[in-house]
Amino acid sequence: MKKIVIIGSNGQLGHDIKKILSNTYEIVSLEHNNFSIENEELVQKKLKEISPEIVINTAAFHNLNLCEIDVQNAFLINSIALKYLSDTCNQIEATLVHFSTDYVFGGDSQRNSPYREKDFPYPIQIYGISKLAGENIIRQYCKKYFCIRVSGLYGKKGTRAKKFSNFVEMMIKLGRDAEKANEKLPSAMDQVLTFNPTVEVAKVVEKLIKTDAYGLYHATCEGQSSRFEFSQEIFKILDINVELVGVKSSYFSPKYNQPHYSVLDNEKLSDLGIEMPHWKPVLKKYLKD
Repeated sequence: MKKIVIIGSNGQLGHDIKKILSNTYEIVSLEHNNFSIENEELVQKKLKEISPEIVINTAAFHNLNLCEIDVQNAFLINSIALKYLSDTCNQIEATLVHFSTDYVFGGDSQRNSPYREKDFPYPIQIYGISKLAGENIIRQYCKKYFCIRVSGLYGKKGTRAKKFSNFVEMMIKLGRDAEKANEKLPSAMDQVLTFNPTVEVAKVVEKLIKTDAYGLYHATCEGQSSRFEFSQEIFKILDINVELVGVKSSYFSPKYNQPHYSVLDNEKLSDLGIEMPHWKPVLKKYLKD
């Protein structure tokens, strides 16, 4: 039985990856509170001690507001630490699985068609810039890797780094509060992306690691929506009676630049025969569960 290390197994994505893979592989969990990928000595010592065949890294500095303020930590965790992981994985002959983001795009203000893996990245905030730098480090230094760009993640476990566990849970809370107070709720109409349950990304990981088709992949559900349209669907499924008002992103006074369009095309996954479902039925299943 192959041994897999999951870095960040207590996080939103790591939790579902562990759940999907635990029946087939020996899983060693390295959680955020006792393992820091930015500690080079710890990374080398721990991974060499465990000696896994596969290392799955879900750790990231993904609070976009904080990235703009604490630029040093953003690059340390999202970029420089990938050199430590790449070097150590090479030494123990392990495959590295790492996750990037649709936010490596956004600079093309006229874009309205999904980005493919071969399209030129153009991030417009520190988070995206630091994640793209991490991609470049892996591509240059890691011998065996899967770098998977994801988008709009939500999962049952939730994320530790934000006020709300994920966008879905945030909209449910805001929607129910607005319904109770008989108030209208603003939602951005000018951000188009694809929202994805973490369990669907975990299923892709399970399929990819059975291959040696290393490289960069997009892994998102089919279809796209604005945040406004996605929120409408949540309220429709849950029968939350609230009036959404479409607004521009600037209404919320964000502290970082946001892409107006960051939908990803799963071209390379499709070439391997790996298909992902449309975002609507999986959202319904998530809410039902």
